[in-house]
Amino acid sequence: MSRGARLALFLIYIALAVVSSLDAHELGTIQVTASFRQGGTWRVDVAIDEEHIPKLPATRPAGATRYGRIAGLTPEIAARLGIFLSALTDRSTFAFDGRPVVPETISVDRPPPPADDPFAPPPKVTLHLSGDIPPGARAAAFSTTIPVGTFPLAYSNEGDAAPSRRWQKDGESGTAFPLSPRVVPPPRFQVALRYLGLGFRHVLPRGSELILFVLGIFLLSLRVKPLLAQVAAFALAATLGLALAAWSGFALAPRIVGPALALAIVYLGVGNLLSREVKPLRIGLVFAFGLLHGLAFAAALRELGPPRAVLATALLGFDLGALAGALAVLAAAFFFVGAPYRDRPWYRDRVVIPASLALATLGLYWSVERIFLP
Repeated sequence: MSRGARLALFLIYIALAVVSSLDAHELGTIQVTASFRQGGTWRVDVAIDEEHIPKLPATRPAGATRYGRIAGLTPEIAARLGIFLSALTDRSTFAFDGRPVVPETISVDRPPPPADDPFAPPPKVTLHLSGDIPPGARAAAFSTTIPVGTFPLAYSNEGDAAPSRRWQKDGESGTAFPLSPRVVPPPRFQVALRYLGLGFRHVLPRGSELILFVLGIFLLSLRVKPLLAQVAAFALAATLGLALAAWSGFALAPRIVGPALALAIVYLGVGNLLSREVKPLRIGLVFAFGLLHGLAFAAALRELGPPRAVLATALLGFDLGALAGALAVLAAAFFFVGAPYRDRPWYRDRVVIPASLALATLGLYWSVERIFLP
């Protein structure tokens, strides 16, 4: 073989080595994808190249992390990667505006190989971390102290034309990625004010059932203590129903809630006709009505779709707004009817009985309409 041929082969060998090195560099030991979604949630997917993972000492049982166990960890994956996955979770940080956040869910999976391509490389095991974006956050950054060298990192806001790709080295925080306003929940005080107004408007002027129910409460007794007892029972029950539905997903069908609310108004109107004082059974009815209305509030709240990160704030604001609306109805009734006429001898005959009869009639009409004409 001539010297020129040997030189050519040597150059080809060098070129192949460089290309191979670049290809391995392109893959990296881990490949990280961080995405931010409308609705205020984030997710980090870490795909792992099993051939290049470093050997690490076991500081925890395989699959255990400082945040809890990794979901979806099969015995087969745990045997090969359990220690590495635990260390990777513990020694990786996802931060918003420089403040680390705790992932709410941690899981791992390995998709099945594509059935239409028997020569495709086996899918990588991927670690998934996810949680809520803090309200008002501006930028986010992923970092890890696991000795994996340089790895590819892609950030994307939902709706972006293309992800932002970069290289990052272990131990470095890297350049923070700016978040789009589309994906970031607003500050909590803005959420509280917004949902306070929405809750108030859900009662005034839209909450005809609640307005009538509050008027029914008002008609039976003008004394402060019985009124406050009923309002407190309603407020507590509405809060419980709203929280139950918002966090657990529990819901009653509208075909059940609608007639039940109408029948409660019937019972309240009839009770005003038959009794002159607030009895324990009436407090129980008010509590039950509040619970039903809390479930109805939750349905309205779900339609508004507050981000999960500010759900508690939205829930509290909506609940307080609805309570403020109910108290406004009560205050107006007391100011325009109760205060000027409550001491008149004809007050019950001319105000309480006709108004309660009208409430019971309207509630009965709604009940029949909602049961037989859904």
